[in-house]
Amino acid sequence: GEFRFIGSNDTKLRYTVYGKYRDGIEDFELQIRSKYQIETGRNALPESAWRNKFLLGYEVTKDIMPYISYEIFYTMYYRENSFNEFRIEPGLEIELNKHNDLALYYIHGRERNTDSPTIRHVFGLSYEYKW
Repeated sequence: GEFRFIGSNDTKLRYTVYGKYRDGIEDFELQIRSKYQIETGRNALPESAWRNKFLLGYEVTKDIMPYISYEIFYTMYYRENSFNEFRIEPGLEIELNKHNDLALYYIHGRERNTDSPTIRHVFGLSYEYKW
């Protein structure tokens, strides 16, 4: 599960529950994640979404893995339910040592089923410490 506080002009709270499957086939890695989230705000009706993400990676070495992922959003909002967004993400995961991981990525997101879709470009750097 997950909880997120989103501070903006309209503060929002997001509650999430998800399941993830990860498997390796020789040098390839496959991940499938299914996530259900509900987002609430003071000035809007609650919005829920079912998000499914598929990732395929290739281990160049035991410490370096480039990957590509695809995520699709099915939004359930008031009277309208639709597949309304997708994201494509190429990236690179680097295991620095057994406790430290680094990831570089780019996300291209686009709304669907709308006359003027929002397009997002996100460049990211992620650090993970494992106990």
